[in-house]
Amino acid sequence: MTSATQAIDVPRFIPFSNYTKVDYLHTFKESKFTYHIVRSIENDKAEALVQLVCELNNESTLVFCNHRDAVDRLGELLRDSGVYSAEFHGGLKQDEREKSLFKLKNGSVNTLLCTDLASRGLDITGIKNIIHYQIPTTEDSYVHRNGRTARMDESGTVYFVMSESEFLPDYVDAEKVTVKKLSDDYFIPAKPKYETIFINAGKKDKINKVDIVGTFYKKGGLKKDELGLIEVKDYISFVAVDRNKIKSVLNKLKGERLKKKKVFMSVAN
Repeated sequence: MTSATQAIDVPRFIPFSNYTKVDYLHTFKESKFTYHIVRSIENDKAEALVQLVCELNNESTLVFCNHRDAVDRLGELLRDSGVYSAEFHGGLKQDEREKSLFKLKNGSVNTLLCTDLASRGLDITGIKNIIHYQIPTTEDSYVHRNGRTARMDESGTVYFVMSESEFLPDYVDAEKVTVKKLSDDYFIPAKPKYETIFINAGKKDKINKVDIVGTFYKKGGLKKDELGLIEVKDYISFVAVDRNKIKSVLNKLKGERLKKKKVFMSVAN
């Protein structure tokens, strides 16, 4: 039985009784996937995960867990290890989830730890790797998790992080899965190029991307290659800025106005 502290995220969609069954196993092109098992000597697989993420070296990666507390614990562990990552699950507020997705999209982080809430219905592209830190409880969840990578004409790699006592579920074709041995020597990936700035204003304040670009160029002193992706929501906005320019930009724009509205800007931690 799942305890209260191990909340499982179930995407909130149309009730299952109203679904038309679609066989995603035959829709996906299995040839686009490569599958690996990463074995952990310890029952606590956290160290093996850190090692694997480091070896992937800033490739865009989703790490799936079954429980929210596992996402939070691993996120803290990765950050303490020096790996830039973010979390996504139903226990977070909407603006926190949006911030995590934007940081993944703009390259402020390259690893997103998540529950199955991120397995469908989200606009996430360019994902190279899927890591099943905890084996999905159903075949449907497994397929949708993998569907986050190998989209369009791209290929993707699927990893299973497993202790010695764990086994692949019956719905996984074991003949396609090889064992990946992790190196004893690994290095923490370099810091991402961008860092994300949070602004407490958005579309409802009549603010758009052009306003933000003009302000960050003219008053923030940024050059074209120092300003990355911008996303404007209803009441908040996120801006990707060259990590080396963050302090300078925030100092220059302190107390600045956008469309006559005084706004607050900070690093989106």
